[in-house]
Amino acid sequence: MGEQRPTAPRLQLGAALRRKREAAGHLQEHAAAALGCDTSKISRIEHGRSGLKVAELEKLLDLYQVTGPERQKLLDVGKEARQRGRRKLYGDTLPGYFRRFIDLEADATEIRSYEGEVVPGLLQTEDYTRALIRSAPFMVDQLEVDRRIKIRMDRQAILTRETPPPPQLWCVLGEAVLARPVGGPEVLRAQIEHLLQVTAEPTTVTLQVLPFSAGAHPALGASFSLFSLGTAVPVIGHMDTLSVGATYIEQEGVASLIEYFDRLQAKALGPEESRAFILDRIGQQ
Repeated sequence: MGEQRPTAPRLQLGAALRRKREAAGHLQEHAAAALGCDTSKISRIEHGRSGLKVAELEKLLDLYQVTGPERQKLLDVGKEARQRGRRKLYGDTLPGYFRRFIDLEADATEIRSYEGEVVPGLLQTEDYTRALIRSAPFMVDQLEVDRRIKIRMDRQAILTRETPPPPQLWCVLGEAVLARPVGGPEVLRAQIEHLLQVTAEPTTVTLQVLPFSAGAHPALGASFSLFSLGTAVPVIGHMDTLSVGATYIEQEGVASLIEYFDRLQAKALGPEESRAFILDRIGQQ
């Protein structure tokens, strides 16, 4: 099938197959022999960059001696991977890592996110988004600005969808997010009011503020998200840098991000304390 862009189901399936292969004591060469291909294809499959036909998946599951409900679960993920592999939400003009990020958002049942500098995309107002996009030195085309704003606003529809149920979104925000006047004081105030609105009951959004007084913490200078998917790979991590994003499917990397998030939650104000903190911030403006 060749090189394809990794989607959430492909990443899930590939990681699960790699673990099953290793648990069964097989090398990639053994898997390649079972499929009659070279090891590069097995590597692409295990990294979510190549799809699998039903017969190919069944041969690998036979080789790894996967049976019963676990086998059926992987067959179901394989079916979803083939279907979602044909989906192209925003065309091929967005970077691959960002299309993968959007896929993960859409598939998740729970999203945990830490942002130290800016409001997470799912909670941004249109004016706040516009100010962020315009701050990029390479963003000069107004049509491109408008297109990216629309993409971000469209993404937020997952928080109010009916089918499937919206994901539970749990965000920890650094205090700097509430202090930085992105777009100016009026845009920031409207953004902060929006945060209060989306976290009002009833809601699937929980917000915690990490105040400056919390001091040093393990995620200084970073931002990351954890996507709970509830299938073959329960959690996938994603960390942003200036120009690219890194996706974590290996157990060790994901476990580290989960530990970071747990520590950030423990250091942050509770949800009700955070609402009071945000209300106080509005009163100071």
